Amino acid sequence: DEHKSFASRICKSPLSVKVDWSEVGQAGADVQLSPGGSLVVNVEASVQSWVPKEVVSRLNVILEFCCARKDSANNALSEQDQGQVAFIWCGQLRRAMGAEEEMKHRARIAFLRPGVFVVSACAKISCAGSTTEETWWAPIAKSVTVEKREQR
Repeated sequence: DEHKSFASRICKSPLSVKVDWSEVGQAGADVQLSPGGSLVVNVEASVQSWVPKEVVSRLNVILEFCCARKDSANNALSEQDQGQVAFIWCGQLRRAMGAEEEMKHRARIAFLRPGVFVVSACAKISCAGSTTEETWWAPIAKSVTVEKREQR
């Protein structure tokens, strides 16, 4: 930031993207759930102060939640779990808005099958009238382990 030129910012995100899991907290270890368990995921974005106001007024933003199974190419899944839906989002997966609006979104994700999953969010930005889009990911993701627990 010592040189206020475009070149010094070329790889800096024009948005700050924050994701949190209100029910499990920010710090610490991975989340452990049983099949049928769920999390509420929140994402909030804000435009960096160095982005010119005339650019901000033309920006379209899409906040989107993401989840993927770790080692999804691994053949360790049981025949019963292969091809089955492992998780579902409850609520809107993505939300479109202008950059001058309040950029917040939340949804719940329910895990239906055992496995290890990574959950995060991103912001996709484009200028009005453009087909070019940039994706900026939140700097953190939460690892969620879903396993059947023995009943006593």
